[in-house]
Amino acid sequence: MKRLYSGRIIILSCVIVLVGVGVVARLFFIQIREYEFYRKLAQDQHSISQELAPDRGDIFLQDRSKGGAAASLRDLSPVAVTKKGFFAYAVPRNVPRERIEEISGFIAQALGMDAAVVAQRLNKRADPYEPLKARLSDAEAAQLTAKSFPGIELGDESWRYYSDGHLVEPLLGFVGIASDGTVPRGLYGIERQYDNAEGLAGEAGFRGGERDALGAWIPFRIEEDKPSKDGSDLVLTIDGNIQFTARTILRRTLAQWSSDAGTVIVMEPATGKVLAMVSEPSYDPNRYGDVEDISVFLNSTIEKTFEPGSVFKPVTMAAALNEALVTPQTTYTDDGLVRIGGYTIRNFDDKAYGVRTMAEVIELSLNTGVVYVERLLGRERFTSYVEAFGFGAVTGVDLPGELKGSTANLRQKAEINFATASFGQGISVTALQMTNAIAAIANDGVLMRPYVVEKIIRADGSAETIEPSIVRRVITPEASRQMTQMLVSAVRGKFEKRAGVDGYFVAGKTGTAQIPDPNGGGYLPVDEGVIHTFVGYAPAYAPRFVAFIKMDKPIGVRFAANSLTPAFHDLAVYLLNYFNVPPDESR
Repeated sequence: MKRLYSGRIIILSCVIVLVGVGVVARLFFIQIREYEFYRKLAQDQHSISQELAPDRGDIFLQDRSKGGAAASLRDLSPVAVTKKGFFAYAVPRNVPRERIEEISGFIAQALGMDAAVVAQRLNKRADPYEPLKARLSDAEAAQLTAKSFPGIELGDESWRYYSDGHLVEPLLGFVGIASDGTVPRGLYGIERQYDNAEGLAGEAGFRGGERDALGAWIPFRIEEDKPSKDGSDLVLTIDGNIQFTARTILRRTLAQWSSDAGTVIVMEPATGKVLAMVSEPSYDPNRYGDVEDISVFLNSTIEKTFEPGSVFKPVTMAAALNEALVTPQTTYTDDGLVRIGGYTIRNFDDKAYGVRTMAEVIELSLNTGVVYVERLLGRERFTSYVEAFGFGAVTGVDLPGELKGSTANLRQKAEINFATASFGQGISVTALQMTNAIAAIANDGVLMRPYVVEKIIRADGSAETIEPSIVRRVITPEASRQMTQMLVSAVRGKFEKRAGVDGYFVAGKTGTAQIPDPNGGGYLPVDEGVIHTFVGYAPAYAPRFVAFIKMDKPIGVRFAANSLTPAFHDLAVYLLNYFNVPPDESR
């Protein structure tokens, strides 16, 4: 018995020693080896941190009848604002089982939902969170608050709201969840271009401190506090009245000729301010998730290219005027065609017009005439002027995704490429490039950088006004005046007179361009579609605006002189009245 007792004492002592060694080892491990881990764990139990989200800046359109960009924000038209409200959700385990049918019926009626769907969500007892409806109206939130059903909760939320979604899309873009699943951010358009700390997005803040047993902040124990910086408001160069009118005219024209795509740009040639930028088809940014073809998110005025056709002819002619190779009265003989290698270039109507002046080359839109001019210039000079007018490079407009078009054919040195480029085939441009090039002719030969944001108003009340920026002088004022005279003659001539406005000198030019075959090997047949364009400015000798209109694949009309000149006329009449421009013809 004594031996048995002694054995038990030894075993017990060994166990005690082993337990003691284990406790000491554990304490060493916790207090020495894992000190930082457990210190942070303990700290986290009573520490609290919170990111302070900034308010996103608003976007405003101008209204020149109320003072334009100089007006106070209350007199401007907000098109993108951040709304704050509530969303409804359920905590199913807190909803009494016996009341699910009653609660589901009420929620379905109050929120415009299906009662069976609501009941299905409330019956997910193991789910701690079930969304019901986002962006509640004030009336919907009030109904749920008044009932105060167990397990039915309201949460705070904010969202981007666009007052007239189709008015400035896709120029504006939208705010959505990026592909990486992070916080909402600006996608496409202005929302993307200015989605930074100094722009619309602002800068998030941070607050760190201690909390009590119930999780509330402990006063005077805030250890770190960095306030958020709200985003800046943007005042666009876009005038809401001009934008609305341009959109209305474009939609009416597209409907008349069964076209599903087109653009309008209105620009101030002396400054580069874009007064209107319309793209069709468009979409509602409040419902961007409903869009099936995401290509409509692209701003076709800068993110899509096309071959411009005859609307490019003033660029070729202006270069020759600037080099003093021709004057408006210089003549050449039109035989109706030009043969280059194995190719034959003809006039659009297959006619020969005999001896004609350079002014008549523009007025009658003679392909052979601009080929004659291009040959006078020579390949190198022609290419240098094409580039000087801004083709083959981005304009620098403050929008994302701008394409630079292509003048690659001019680097291949084939004579036929230069000949076709002289009348706008074989090179690709954006609508904004084409508008800006003609604006340079209107602006005494000076090319400006286009821009769409005129003023940035910081959260602290300070404001930055964007000033016009000169890119370069392309042609002389004299060459500009001569080219304007020729474009005025074009509008008063045989084909484009419907673009004119009584009492005013109006300069302009149409273009009807073939579309390259996407499968290669030349162009699509004319009966499969062409692109119509018109660009013009008024008053011609002191222009207040330059306007560009483009329509893709119209049906039932062959030439832009028949389809777009009435549209430009209507837009020009509106703009001249809107700017209170007196008639200039008598002067």
